[in-house]
Amino acid sequence: MAHSDLQERNPDLPQRILVVNRGSLLDEGIFRLISSKSNLDVSTIDFEGEDVLVNDIVSRCPEVLVMGQTVSVKIEKLYTLLTSNPALSKLRMIIIHSNDNAVDIFSQEKHNSIPGDDFIALVHGVQAI
Repeated sequence: MAHSDLQERNPDLPQRILVVNRGSLLDEGIFRLISSKSNLDVSTIDFEGEDVLVNDIVSRCPEVLVMGQTVSVKIEKLYTLLTSNPALSKLRMIIIHSNDNAVDIFSQEKHNSIPGDDFIALVHGVQAI
């Protein structure tokens, strides 16, 4: 798939979601929850190390990566590696922290202009994802 093919997503195609499985019940639950939605193309990969993970993501070009926080992956390093690849410019990473029920969302999506109300909602953190 060429980079130009990834610029505008076809709304008729299901969104590609990649769930990283580290063998936990949380990972299995996330996969089952997301895959129950018919408008999503959900696949899973087993975590085999940071380098293998990056290669899997680059080869699959998902629009969303979902994974639980783990000490074996440096999220900042992973984000830097992935955002340096133009084919993954629309990738969103959702990192779930099971110890405190927090979720981190990383995205490099850029907007040329945002209407005032949408900007205020973005500042408040209530913009729909």
